[in-house]
Amino acid sequence: MPTEPKIRVDATRAVDLAGWALECGLDRDVLLGDFPPVFKASITKRGLDEFQQLIRDVQQLSSLSSLVNYDGHPYLTWLAIAHRQSSMLGHPRAVDFERILYEVLDTARRQAATASPDFAPEVIRLGRSAARHAASAEAADGVFISYRSSDRPAVRALYGQLVQRVGADRVFFDAETIQPGDHWFTQIKGGLMRAQVLVLWVTSAYLTSQWGAFEVGVAQERGALVIPIFVDDGVDAPQFITEHQGLILRDIGVERVASVVAERLGVGRSVDDG
Repeated sequence: MPTEPKIRVDATRAVDLAGWALECGLDRDVLLGDFPPVFKASITKRGLDEFQQLIRDVQQLSSLSSLVNYDGHPYLTWLAIAHRQSSMLGHPRAVDFERILYEVLDTARRQAATASPDFAPEVIRLGRSAARHAASAEAADGVFISYRSSDRPAVRALYGQLVQRVGADRVFFDAETIQPGDHWFTQIKGGLMRAQVLVLWVTSAYLTSQWGAFEVGVAQERGALVIPIFVDDGVDAPQFITEHQGLILRDIGVERVASVVAERLGVGRSVDDG
């Protein structure tokens, strides 16, 4: 039976995680307070100072494989707890720590893309947590387009069609919405919090990143509608995508897709392009 690959965390990233955790007021007792006992038993305390001990914890947890009958990986469990606790404390630098957490998760996903466990559940939980702790007084009446940057030229056509139907101010497309000087992660979170509809541009490239899982988690927590657009033939999309009724691009075309999205947003009626 093949050995499951382990997640590799370089020393610099371990230092980043430990430093940001302490910056946001998280100590080891908080980070391990509701950790599963089976994982607690796997990490040792060496009489180090708090900073060095957190670095060691991260390195030890990342070197472990997932355990049978436990839904998750020890390292990803630590990241999820760190995110939840930093959000609850409301530290002003928590958003920066949050950005580091998602970058780390994305890297971990790429390292173990062909392995079990599927990391999507942890990232979805992070998205749901982010939505719970993000205050937004703005109306949720927009569309957020979730896609992989390599697919941007094709996605731009959908953006143009949506703008014609609902207006540019209601469509979040990072290449157009985020302006020079903006804090990109804050803008993305704001766009997700304002979204009534989350559109997933599903390609083989899209499935190599965990950002989609995070964005679906935010949408689930907020009760937003999720519409997958299946672009590539034969893509084996995970359940968190396929459990939502989607559209097949090659069957109906980008104009029809935009019309259906606009209708679900409550703007006009979809047009039968056939």
